[in-house]
Amino acid sequence: MAFHSKTPHQLIRQRLGNLILKKELEMQDYSESCWHAFQTATVTKLNGKFKIAGCCRARSVGYADSIEDIKNFKPMQDFRKKFLNGERPIECASCYQKEDAGVKSKRTKSLKMFDEDPIDVTSEGYINHDLVSWDIRPDSTCNLKCLMCTPDLSSKWEEDKEIYNKYFSSSRTKYQEPDWDYIYENTADIAKRIYVAGGEPFYIKSVIRFLKRLSEHEFNRKHTKLIIQTNGTTADKRLLEVCEKFDLFDLCVSFDGVKDVDDLIRFPGKWDEKMQLWNKFSKMTDMLTISTTVQALNLPDLDNLRNYFDQDKISFNLLTHPEILSLDALKPEVIKNVYNNTKIPELKKFCEDSVYNESLNVKMQQYLLECDAKRGTDSKKTLPWCFL
Repeated sequence: MAFHSKTPHQLIRQRLGNLILKKELEMQDYSESCWHAFQTATVTKLNGKFKIAGCCRARSVGYADSIEDIKNFKPMQDFRKKFLNGERPIECASCYQKEDAGVKSKRTKSLKMFDEDPIDVTSEGYINHDLVSWDIRPDSTCNLKCLMCTPDLSSKWEEDKEIYNKYFSSSRTKYQEPDWDYIYENTADIAKRIYVAGGEPFYIKSVIRFLKRLSEHEFNRKHTKLIIQTNGTTADKRLLEVCEKFDLFDLCVSFDGVKDVDDLIRFPGKWDEKMQLWNKFSKMTDMLTISTTVQALNLPDLDNLRNYFDQDKISFNLLTHPEILSLDALKPEVIKNVYNNTKIPELKKFCEDSVYNESLNVKMQQYLLECDAKRGTDSKKTLPWCFL
C-alpha cells in the first residue's frame, strides 16, 4: 500500500492547486521570465558530477550526481521559482547586463518560444513536461589553447599547463563524456533545440555518432534546430555531412578579434585559414553566427570586428574567468577611450561596470609575457592596450 504523509483531502487540494497554477501559467505574461529555465537541460559532466544551470550563459546552481537529476534538481527548482515570483535571478546577471544596455539577451530572445513550447510547472518549480532544449558539453578535446581557456576545457592547453598552474590552479575538473544513450532517448522525436560545444565538436567523435543516430529520425531532421559551437579552425567532413541532414542547422563560430588579435587570443589559429572556412560555412547554412568573448585582450578591437562582419551576427559575451583577463585589468584610460568611441551598446555597459585593479593588470602582463616566451607570440605588439 502506498503511504502518503498528506490526507486524501490535502492531496486533492494540492492537485487542484497544481491544475490552477498550470492554467495561470498558460495565461501568464512571460516577459520577465526565461524559456531556457524551464525547457533547457544543460549537460556538463565534471569529475563524475553534473553541473546544473539554466543555460550556457547562466551561473551554476549546483552539482547533481546523475544526469537524470538535471530536470528537477532541487536547486534548479528554486532557481525557476525566482522567475515564477517575478524576481531577477542573480545567476542570470550576464543577460540582465545586456538588457540594461538596451540589447537583446539570450533570455529575451527566448520569450517567443513560450508560445511554441508551453510549460507545465508547479509552484515549487517542478516541471512535468519533456525538456525540448539540450545544451551539451561532451568533451575537452580541442586543437586550440585560447588565452582565456584552461586545460580543463581544452586538451591542447596541456602543452602549457605549467603556465596555467602558476597563474591559476593545478586542480583539474575536465569535461567528461555524458550518457549519450540517455540523451538520445530524451531527444529523439522530442528535442526542438540541441546546442553542442566543446572542447571543439569537430574533434569529438562521440558527437558525430550521436548526431548521426539522431538524424535517422524525421522529426529531428525537420524540427530540431541543431547548433554547433566551433572555433572555426577545423571542419570534419563527417560531422558536416550529418549536420546538413538537419533542416535547421546553425554554426556559431568564435571570433575574438580581427586578424593578429584573433590569432594571438585563439592560438595557434590562423586568420586566413579561418576565413576560408567561414566562407565555406556561409555556403552551407544561412544560420551562421559569431560568438565573441569580451575581455581585456580584445576590448579596443571589437569595433573593428563589428565593422568586419554583419553586426547582427555577433553576440558579445562578457568574460568572467579568469579574472586577470577581465576588463578590470585594463587601465582606466583604455576603458574611457573605448566607452567614448564604441558603437556597441553592451560594451558601454561593460565599461561602466568595470573597476580598475592594479594587481590584475600586473598579473595579466606577466601572464601574457610568459605565454609569448613559450609560444613565440608578441603580445606587446598585438595587444598594446594591455601594456600601458
